[in-house]
Amino acid sequence: MKRIAVITPPEQFQEEQLFTLLETWNNHGVDTKLFSTTLAQATGERGGKARPHGLIASVKVEDFDAIAVTGGRGSLACLWDNVELHKMLQTFDFARKPTTAICAGVIALARAGLLVGKAATVFPALQMIQEIRSRGAIYIPAEVISTGWIVTAAQSEHAELFASYVIKVIEKRKELAF
Repeated sequence: MKRIAVITPPEQFQEEQLFTLLETWNNHGVDTKLFSTTLAQATGERGGKARPHGLIASVKVEDFDAIAVTGGRGSLACLWDNVELHKMLQTFDFARKPTTAICAGVIALARAGLLVGKAATVFPALQMIQEIRSRGAIYIPAEVISTGWIVTAAQSEHAELFASYVIKVIEKRKELAF
């Protein structure tokens, strides 16, 4: 069974995005575990609730096939500069496991140094586009971009497509044994 560690901010996560990802992956037999910066119940931008299974620091790369960082306004304050998250993303990248993000969560990948010289997409706000470019990414205005084991998606409307790309990269990785 495929397993994905899903990272969400503890507040102001984007409900449509997170819940679509979890539902899509669960419908495809993927076991998902939610992680955040606190064990308290996370609250979305519209009041939705999600309970993390653990703290970001407790994610073990050997227990998961992929990691996915979600967006929402809360990711700006809680995930973009989170050193523990950056180290975790670097660990997944070093292991050549799918290291993925959607919407504002893509900035965490950029700040972890994982998008240098790689094509990527992000929420189409000038600040975010400039941010990933300043961190060495080649911005492409697309719904989803897959470069090796790095997958980025622009926004919530693309959550289902993003989820399917992540599954494909996990399957390809197992097939090719990166």
